[in-house]
Amino acid sequence: MYLWEGDGYTFYGFPAHNASADGVKVAFHTGGRACTPDGIDRTVSAEEVHEIASVVKRHLPTLPGAFLRAATCMYTDTADESFVVAPHPEEERVVLACGFSGHGFKFAPVIGEIVADLVIDGATDFPIARFDPARLRV
Repeated sequence: MYLWEGDGYTFYGFPAHNASADGVKVAFHTGGRACTPDGIDRTVSAEEVHEIASVVKRHLPTLPGAFLRAATCMYTDTADESFVVAPHPEEERVVLACGFSGHGFKFAPVIGEIVADLVIDGATDFPIARFDPARLRV
């Protein structure tokens, strides 16, 4: 997996996970248009393909091959693009852990450990203050 953040964008990717498939995934992590599941435009424009291709050419110039296909990806995120991980404020037997769509899989091991700590011990040694859902209240 790779991740590039800078130049006004963040993009990431990884090799095809299917041994019989050729290619790599390349995608922008940030940007796009806000939408709903019912209202998403699943058309990938030629301009969008050109934009990601120019980023790949600039940062991964030895990546061989040609454009294979494009797909629209939708995921949920918090307003500050960070996770929510905290004990529920009113129910001590519940731990909130959400906001992982799109990039949370990379953090699954440590988030799992944090959630286990919170469920079993009611606290964790990991610094999780930045994940407090209270930060999102308006």
